[in-house]
Amino acid sequence: MNNLSTKFSTLFIIFLMVFINCISAGLIIPGFAPMLLGNHTNGLTQKIISVNVRYWYYIAVVNFPVSFMLVGALIWGYISDLIGRKKSLIFALIGTEISFVISIIGIINHIIHLVLMGQIILGLVNCNEAIAHTIITDMSTSSSNKKTFNISLITLGCNLGFAIGTLIGGYLVDQSIYVRFTYTTPFYCSIILTLLNIIFVKIFYQDKYSKSFSKISNCKIFKKNWIKDFFFIFNNKNIIVLLGITFCSELIWSLYFNVMPLFLINKFNYSIHIIGTFLMIMSITLAFTLFFLVYPLVRLFPKKIIIFCSFILLLFGGCILTFFPYTIFAWFSIIPMALGVGLTYSISLSLLSDNVSNKRYGKIIGIALAVVALSFTCSGLLIGVLSNINLDYIFIIIICTSILGGIYTIKY
Repeated sequence: MNNLSTKFSTLFIIFLMVFINCISAGLIIPGFAPMLLGNHTNGLTQKIISVNVRYWYYIAVVNFPVSFMLVGALIWGYISDLIGRKKSLIFALIGTEISFVISIIGIINHIIHLVLMGQIILGLVNCNEAIAHTIITDMSTSSSNKKTFNISLITLGCNLGFAIGTLIGGYLVDQSIYVRFTYTTPFYCSIILTLLNIIFVKIFYQDKYSKSFSKISNCKIFKKNWIKDFFFIFNNKNIIVLLGITFCSELIWSLYFNVMPLFLINKFNYSIHIIGTFLMIMSITLAFTLFFLVYPLVRLFPKKIIIFCSFILLLFGGCILTFFPYTIFAWFSIIPMALGVGLTYSISLSLLSDNVSNKRYGKIIGIALAVVALSFTCSGLLIGVLSNINLDYIFIIIICTSILGGIYTIKY
């Protein structure tokens, strides 16, 4: 009973930590569009005449945190295996604070490159989701199904936190609400939330995965093996296949999530408020999948079957958008897309951890989230290129990627 209580409290602490962390990350997003694309004097790019240059600055600022997480997730997953989860969390949160401070300095002084630097640092250090998933894997070794459910809860915390953060962040830059609001206001709020998160982790989280290495041996091990040790994935066919499944499902989700606002505006002339409602329903459906469907399904059916059926749902969603480009079908597509991605992501992470020893939990989760970052980077590039040609090509890519994901699943 005491062990069960300890696991529940750890799960609650980690859920709350990633929830707060993702709120702070989401707060800063809404202000970038008016800051970089607006023509007002308070903008960062008011001296840059070219709209194309402003657009690429905006793409860079928004996508750099995810793109550089490709490297950060790998490094922090490995570090957490060496020095323990708690120290890794605190160091990562301190790095997040530094990134926000650099961005504030850049905004105040109208130096766009400092803002870009802040976003790069944010991507390299803000990898608490990778460490959180590793902690969940540590505490869920006795039951693979329970591990899948716990991972889905952490993912739920990330999604809810980011959704709430972006919603609030839009109001924090609106001077019609409060005249003293500026583009730095969301960053100051994020600094406060991150500081509270550091204190919260320091006081309440008890690290159950400590290493006995000395600091000197840690450094030697890190310098000697941190890159070489990642090649262990090529010796395990199941890991390669599961990473392929993860890449396919996350590429589909990132394409869908990013292209739908553009599609709804261009096709149906939707207002920003209706698009916000669309994204809110998408988040609610994903949350429902993660919280209510994952655990019952993994208890009733083999995980491979669930993943395969999930890709069928994603294929169905892509076909709906391609062959039935009407407003009612656009709304209906939320169901198969959110269900498919919610199930695939949680189960694939669980299966990845099942294929390695507990000494490599941090590494494999870091690699998995690096693959997620790669998928979002590819998504941004594809949408950037195809948005000026034909958005329908994005839905065709979703269909092809769903088929590829199904093939990977059959090979597992």
